[in-house]
Amino acid sequence: MADSNSSERSSKSRAFDVVIFGCTGLVGRLTLQAMVKLAAPAGLKVAAAGRNEERMKQIISDTLDEETSSSVGYIVADAYDYHSIQDMAKSTRLVLNCAGPFTIHGEVVVRACVEAGTDYMDTTGEINFAEAMQLKYSAAAKASGAIIISSCAFDAVPGDLGVQIIHDLLSKNERVPYSVEAFLEIVEGPSGYTGGFGTFQSLLLAISNMSVLKKIRQELRSSGQRPELKLRGPKFAPHRLPFIDSRAPRGIYVPFVGPTPSVVLRSQQLLTRDNTAYTAVNDVTYMKMPPGILTKMGYAFFGMICLLLSTFEVGRKLLLKFPEAFTGGKISRKGPTQEQMNTTFYKISFIGSGYANEKALESHPSRRDVTIRGSVTGPDPGYNATSGILATLGYVLLTERDKVSAKSGGVYTPATVFRGTSAAQKLTEGKFAVYSDNMLN
Repeated sequence: MADSNSSERSSKSRAFDVVIFGCTGLVGRLTLQAMVKLAAPAGLKVAAAGRNEERMKQIISDTLDEETSSSVGYIVADAYDYHSIQDMAKSTRLVLNCAGPFTIHGEVVVRACVEAGTDYMDTTGEINFAEAMQLKYSAAAKASGAIIISSCAFDAVPGDLGVQIIHDLLSKNERVPYSVEAFLEIVEGPSGYTGGFGTFQSLLLAISNMSVLKKIRQELRSSGQRPELKLRGPKFAPHRLPFIDSRAPRGIYVPFVGPTPSVVLRSQQLLTRDNTAYTAVNDVTYMKMPPGILTKMGYAFFGMICLLLSTFEVGRKLLLKFPEAFTGGKISRKGPTQEQMNTTFYKISFIGSGYANEKALESHPSRRDVTIRGSVTGPDPGYNATSGILATLGYVLLTERDKVSAKSGGVYTPATVFRGTSAAQKLTEGKFAVYSDNMLN
């Protein structure tokens, strides 16, 4: 059933189909490039948005060829000028927000999109921001018909969508799903890989807001948006310390501290909220430690320093002022070099387990008799993968909005919207997140 704002949000009633906000950064420019490539054959109208008109014109000219750039519009919009953000939201069907940190700059864009009934997606890894938007705007987004989705980037999308696909495969033919374990590996080229400053800044903001996040989650729980999951089988016991697992690619793994676990949990909770019969899975994501004992010790050393300093304001200021010094050069204001981006890739291996049927669960609960494996791989995670994932999911939302799992407006996760669409296939075709054949069929 179409929402009441669908006619107001049609291509004919709005100047653009999609606006990329925050094109001055590398992720924004790459997203613009990827979006234009996808949009042209479909006849979708694209615009770039930012604070300075001349800067927008220059970015369009520098990023795109002459023929393509002439078809791309621009909008002057500033996060500190709400009226300009409102005008941007009213001019398009979808906003792709690349302007972080989102805890600081993101809410005004979400609010304007909700008010305008405009769909919204971003690249944030700041889970406190994503969950705060769910708490504040779920009801209003449902009323306006706007679909709001945060964390449409690496690492959340490959993991969240991947876990959901394995879950759905485990649930077929009367099977009972139990768990999905994900093993993440970042493979660096000969010149290594340097993370971007924006990602580092977002991580520090997320850590500093953990107490706020706890309160947000309590309110989400009391409002029914974080229901108890329906889990089957014995209690799941994830690894808490470094370990080796013969089922996974060779290496030492540790619990992953990125946004994926939180995003996957929210997906399971939202699906449970909307369908009380939904059987969730125990999910955990692990990350492979880099090879070499000295490298492992370096990661542990600098990780402990960053974690300690991030817990108080003066420490965070020091980390932001001297990121290279406090991370052993793994974070830089310049970000990775082109060579590093070209030679780095990621891989996630999924292992799903469950029971053949209810009888199997009852007779041997401690022994799962169904295993489904899968994988997803992609390019440099911080920039090429993230921009391509955001653009691709934006394209799917624009072209398959009547097919997405979210049947009304609201605040969602990637998996809860794109489950059952062509998203995984399109991401694979674009080589931004290449899922194994069994996950596509």
